[in-house]
Parts: sequence; structure tokens; C-alpha cells
Amino acid sequence: MNLRKYHEGLSLLEVVIGWMLLSFLFLFFGTIFFRYIKEFQKLEDDIEIQYQVEEALDRWTHLTYEMQKITRIENEKKENILYKTGTYQVNKIIFDQNLIFEHHLESNRFFYGHKLSYGNILCAEHIESILITPLPKESTFAQCKGIKISIQGKKNKASIWIDTEFYFRLLEE
Repeated sequence: MNLRKYHEGLSLLEVVIGWMLLSFLFLFFGTIFFRYIKEFQKLEDDIEIQYQVEEALDRWTHLTYEMQKITRIENEKKENILYKTGTYQVNKIIFDQNLIFEHHLESNRFFYGHKLSYGNILCAEHIESILITPLPKESTFAQCKGIKISIQGKKNKASIWIDTEFYFRLLEE
């Protein structure tokens, strides 16, 4: 008579070792997966920011193509800086022909419109700051022949600066 019974299955030790190996595999592949998800999100933010800043500059270029001068410009404190020189972070710019660009600092949105009171058409989002310098640098905004524009876009940890120069059409006097 055979006193030892033969049981099919796994012992407790084999089950624990199996779970440990499986846990290590999940930990390894989970870490890689979440790292690539984080990188993908950062790349997605970079692409979104670049698109938004380029969209703002594209609208700026196309809409100001026929403009000849700035008629009013306000800094972030809502002070008129039309007769000042230097680089300023701007809140509102009004060109001749009643074209207006407006940056809302609290919502990081950039608007434009064709009325003197406000810009009401959304141009771009995630715009952190807009710096403007009159060209040539010694001139005021009222006398300038052009402006240098620096736009910073920011979303989460992604950030980008794009600079360009824009010159007005010459006035016939």
C-alpha cells in the first residue's frame, strides 16, 4: 500500500515565488510605461505651445500687414506707454484702422478685434507674456518704424519663446 498520496498543483512556496516574479515584471514594465507616458505628455505640451505661439504670430503678421502706426499701447499695469522707449510687457495694442490686440494675463489668452474698446476674437491660448520693443530702439512707440515682438508660450512644464520683427508701411506725407 502506498502511504504517500500524489497531489497535482503548486505548493505555497511556488505560488509566492511566482507572485514575486510577476510583481517584479509589473514594476519594471510599469515604470517604463509611466515614464514614456510622462515624456509623451511633455512632447504633446511642447507641440501645443509651439502651435499656439506660431498661431499668434501668424495672426499678428496677417492682420497688421497694412498698418502704418500704433495709436495706443498699454503695459500690464494698463498705463499708456505710447511715448516711451524700451521693452515692455504689453496688455493692449491698438493700431490705426482700429485693429486691436489684447493679452489677458489672468487667463493667458491672446485676443484681437476691430473695435477700439476690446479684442473679442480668440487668437491663441497659453500665452504667458508678450514683450514689445520699438524699432529703432531709441524711438518711442509713437515714432517707431517697426516693433520687435517676443511671445512666450507656457503650458505645464513646456515653455517656448519666439521673437520676430515687424516693420510698418511707410506713411506718405
